[in-house]
Amino acid sequence: LKQRNSQMANLGVEFSGTDFTGVATAMGGYGAVVRDRAALNAAITESFAKDSFTVISAVIGRNAYDGRI
Repeated sequence: LKQRNSQMANLGVEFSGTDFTGVATAMGGYGAVVRDRAALNAAITESFAKDSFTVISAVIGRNAYDGRI
């Protein structure tokens, strides 16, 4: 965001997708991908029923914060 506002290229700040939920599952935990508040609430509720750790991957659009900071 700061780089774009300064008319600079997005260098070193864009990363390919990491399957955080897959990593959690591989390590014996629970992983959930959420894209909205309802899914987030459901994932949180489900996580309390698990006997292991939880990773919730909240997908946020690339430009979600534009004009907000």
